[in-house]
Amino acid sequence: MSAPNLFSDVSLEANGRPTESAHSLNLEFGLFDPFFICERRWLGEAIVPPAGFDLDAYIASGALGFFPKQSIQLVAIFSAEVAAHLYETPLAEGQAMTALPDGRIQLEATLPETLQLRWWLQGFGDAVEVVQPSALRADIAAGVRRLLERYEG
Repeated sequence: MSAPNLFSDVSLEANGRPTESAHSLNLEFGLFDPFFICERRWLGEAIVPPAGFDLDAYIASGALGFFPKQSIQLVAIFSAEVAAHLYETPLAEGQAMTALPDGRIQLEATLPETLQLRWWLQGFGDAVEVVQPSALRADIAAGVRRLLERYEG
């Protein structure tokens, strides 16, 4: 199922330089960084979704990465400083946070496995250790090894 083109006449900018309009690139609905939009104008037309298009079904299909097909039981250990915000802004409903003897905080949560989750976890660098699921741990460890090879040449 494809989404309607909601960006009929939006100019995009990349690296400070104008690019073609979204219309000429035939971009479909997606996640755009708003900082790349440098101009917009109303064309005077209402957007009419294609016949049979269901936004809820489109989102549920995983097309935007919000609701993938499987959930995981994430177990990750964070430095206390990094974990502090997870008390006020939980990662998932029903998450459990446990203080460990070494001062780090173990998070347990059931949540969808998405690229956004992976990027979020990797963004903490050495302040997080993914314990479970083992496949996610292995993927992140492999990425760290590749990164180390690049830096050590």
